[in-house]
Amino acid sequence: RAIHDKRIRQALSLIHDSPGKDWTLEDLGNQVGMSKATLVRHFQDALGMAPIAYLNHWRRLKAYNAIRYTNDSMDKIALSFGFTSGRTLSRALVRELGMTPAEIRQKRKD
Repeated sequence: RAIHDKRIRQALSLIHDSPGKDWTLEDLGNQVGMSKATLVRHFQDALGMAPIAYLNHWRRLKAYNAIRYTNDSMDKIALSFGFTSGRTLSRALVRELGMTPAEIRQKRKD
């Protein structure tokens, strides 16, 4: 359904193109011509989650891939995807995936 709503498609594109940007609901809404409440409602209807929850999930996914497939430092990866530090990113990954960055990097070798 997200594909059929032009404004939600635009919001997804913005998130995907700039996951490290300090997005707010107001910023996203302004970019796609929706109020914060309307953006949340339409996004939730289309994707089953709120825009900021989706943004955070996307950031963790992108960070996971960067950890797994590059040798970049945790701090570099974290900062490029909107986390305040490598430690913050590490805790987020453990919470969501149950894996440490070292375990993620080990998967590359397996």
